[in-house]
Order: sequence, then C-alpha cells, then structure tokens
Amino acid sequence: MPLCNSAPLLILTIKLASIPDDGLPPNAVYEHICTYLPGAIKHLRISFDLSTQEGVNLYNSGIEDLVHNLEHGNLAKYVSLMLTFLI
Repeated sequence: MPLCNSAPLLILTIKLASIPDDGLPPNAVYEHICTYLPGAIKHLRISFDLSTQEGVNLYNSGIEDLVHNLEHGNLAKYVSLMLTFLI
C-alpha cells in the first residue's frame, strides 16, 4: 500500500456527550486514511455536556489538556488539524 508524505494530522472531534462515538464521520475519515499515514495521524474526541457544572468542568479540563499537549506535549508534532464540531 502506498504511503503519503504529509505533515502529521490530528483529527479532533468535539461532540455533544449524548452523541454516540460509533458511526461518526470523523471516525470514517480516520479509518480510511490511517493506513496511508502510519504514525502521522491521531484521532481525539472531546465530549461536552454543558447542562451541569461537572460537565462544564470536564470540558474545560479536556480543552486545557489538549492545548497543553499541542503546545508542549505529545501532540506538538501534529501541525495539520481537522476539526469537527458535532452538536
């Protein structure tokens, strides 16, 4: 199978907590192209539920962790981003 020479790609899905993970379009994109970008693609999901303070706190914490890891951590190598909001 041919490989692509591409910048590392992060697929980020921010979705309403009540939406199940199965069958999401970003999952299909990831599954389709992951074999072409071995080690250069990652798919992350952050769920949100803004109806409770706990849900807000979990979302804020997840975003803070994401930003930290993009700037200084294990996600710093990902310079291309596909961002999907599902509400």
